[in-house]
Amino acid sequence: MPRSGKTSGKTQSATECSGIECLDKRNHVYAIENLLTAAEDVTQLITKNLRRLVDQKQVKLVRIALREMIINAIEHGNLGISFREKSKAMLDDSYFDFVARRRNEPQCRDRRVIVSYMVDEERIMYVISDEGDGFDHRKVMGNNSRDANRHMLAHGRGISMAKNIFDSVRYNKKGNQVKLVKKINKKTPPRKK
Repeated sequence: MPRSGKTSGKTQSATECSGIECLDKRNHVYAIENLLTAAEDVTQLITKNLRRLVDQKQVKLVRIALREMIINAIEHGNLGISFREKSKAMLDDSYFDFVARRRNEPQCRDRRVIVSYMVDEERIMYVISDEGDGFDHRKVMGNNSRDANRHMLAHGRGISMAKNIFDSVRYNKKGNQVKLVKKINKKTPPRKK
């Protein structure tokens, strides 16, 4: 059933998913609540028109990497969950309860992840911003997923994945905003379905 809500002076359309608010449809800007399910919903929304520019495999890879980066912004940025805390909660099988409790804490409750994107014939660009304290992205960008694989961790590969899929992954100085750019190869047209 169509629903329309009003938040911060902006109207949420009936086609949007729970936990996602369109801040500016012309400029493709979305605000996401700290719901892990909203990461999947918004990535579906912001990649659905890529098929005209890149093949289906690339669309899927972009969507997966975006989802991981948005989840990072929610978990580690807005909710301030450390790698160690996440590892422990996953081992204890209490991760989703832990995230729900953290999401309801006063300092986290009203934080949002902002996702904007731009697509043209030459590139796809996404900017993901959170309201957290940031992190030492220089240190993490130098690492890759080998540590996560070596220790058989169920997480810790999102940035490495993004580095493999996007042509450019750049954080702001604070580490609470990332710009992801993928160049579109004009020599290889997308497959028609």
